[in-house]
Amino acid sequence: MNQVTRDNPLGLPTVGHEVKKDRACSKCGYNLKGLKTGDRCPECGTVIGLSKITPGSGGQFSEAPTEFIKLLRLGAVLVAACGPIAVIGFFLGTMVFKGTTSSPSPLGPLCIAAGALATAGWAGGVHLLHLAIPGDVGPTSVGKEPVSSRRVWRLANIISQWCFVAWALIALLMWVGGTAAGVSLTNNFSLRAIAGCLFFVGLVGSVPTFFYFAWLCLWAGDEETATRLRVGPFMALGGAFLLGVPILLIVGAVFAWGKFGMITAITTVLLTLGLFYTFSPLLRGLLGLATLFSWAVTNRDTEAAVNARAAKRIAKRVQDNTFHD
Repeated sequence: MNQVTRDNPLGLPTVGHEVKKDRACSKCGYNLKGLKTGDRCPECGTVIGLSKITPGSGGQFSEAPTEFIKLLRLGAVLVAACGPIAVIGFFLGTMVFKGTTSSPSPLGPLCIAAGALATAGWAGGVHLLHLAIPGDVGPTSVGKEPVSSRRVWRLANIISQWCFVAWALIALLMWVGGTAAGVSLTNNFSLRAIAGCLFFVGLVGSVPTFFYFAWLCLWAGDEETATRLRVGPFMALGGAFLLGVPILLIVGAVFAWGKFGMITAITTVLLTLGLFYTFSPLLRGLLGLATLFSWAVTNRDTEAAVNARAAKRIAKRVQDNTFHD
């Protein structure tokens, strides 16, 4: 058992695990690589805490309130889960299970409704991830941008991603069908124009949104995930135009002609694999974002449990008069 002293009131181990990878001090940003948990930062004297420190552990934003980190975790999980579901739902509903005008498929509206619901989850997650940081704490290396500028950045991103929700609701009305005041909504030009504008705003706004996600990762000290979130949108957009459009054309032609030969099948599989490859950095970035904040919450809970046990030991030693200098 580690001795409780005035220099070590929590009974932290004087010799711990070595920090083998780059990790900045939570207070001053000093690189702690090569030091051990339980030591003090040579720059500011902060104790290197006991936690499951990894490149994405969230150690650099340890000053932020735990409840705020939990909100970030919820937002990250929502965007990581709902983003892909929304894309898949609308693709299946509009291409695979669309059916014909005379015989529409019942699965189409269900897929589109699921996609619309997932879109709302995505926008909600984006909203949570763009909450203002309490006290605007964080390393100066990524905090040089004025707070007012980040406030405008956050607001623009939130509005643009909620435009996706409005687009999804209009698309649901059009593709599922229905009438309003005796006017068919399926091929209404005004609704199509509004939906197109909303989708364009959301698509363009997704790029700075992912860049803000990358900023959060830098704030938390995870540069690898930040890089994926910066590069991912451009690779995904390029893949969507260069590979996604041909896939849609092939699928549409197959359902129109009712023929699906071997060459068409091989081409579709290769294009789909290429499309998945172009989307993989973005998907891995979103998963990394969710993992990052999940680890952060785990670290907070672990630290709270360690401190609670240490406090009980101190109280008992003081009560038993066994506290040694």
